[in-house]
Amino acid sequence: MLSSAMKINNNMSKVFLQSAFAGLLIGLGGFAYLSNPVTGVFLFAFGLACVVLYKLPLYTGTVGFVDFKCSDDWKFLIVVLIGNIFGTLISSIIACCGPDCIIPAATEIIHQRTSMGFIRCFILAIGCGVVMSAAVEAARAGKTIANWLPLLFGIPVFISCGMLHSIADMFYFCVSSISSFSTLCDYSLCWIFAVLGNGIGCSLYRIFFANKITG
Repeated sequence: MLSSAMKINNNMSKVFLQSAFAGLLIGLGGFAYLSNPVTGVFLFAFGLACVVLYKLPLYTGTVGFVDFKCSDDWKFLIVVLIGNIFGTLISSIIACCGPDCIIPAATEIIHQRTSMGFIRCFILAIGCGVVMSAAVEAARAGKTIANWLPLLFGIPVFISCGMLHSIADMFYFCVSSISSFSTLCDYSLCWIFAVLGNGIGCSLYRIFFANKITG
């Protein structure tokens, strides 16, 4: 029994570390976007592409494939989300050492989110979940350049439309909070609904194409 418990703990530790690295990569993609929004909408794809290539656990690439009737899947998803958040915290520290425009740009994004309210954040997050599921599923389906096009263009789609990617938003939040912790209470509810919205959006492919997507 003890041996089994140790194996489970070791496995969860590995999941946490891999999830943290995934969050770090997404944060670095967000760093590129904050540095230059014009080129950043495409450079952001660096983070997600690395996550897919290395098969790292990212919340938006995991939530659409978990069995919510299984307690182990819930535990796995929670560890992934916590690891992703930790990774974005690391990347936010790196970003704050970058150009002076980083913190104001992140703060402006978070201000826009709080101005929307949690309902709009929730609905826009569903849209992002749909886009990300389509992009990631296409990239995983094959190794040709064509398979990666939805991922390359999916990033500009959700950014240009103002959709919320909960992990990227956590990076923006960490960056903005380094200069001001007053945004914590204002944005927390919006972010929670962004997580829920991403979860629903990422799960729609499983509902509509149950015979095609497995996991």
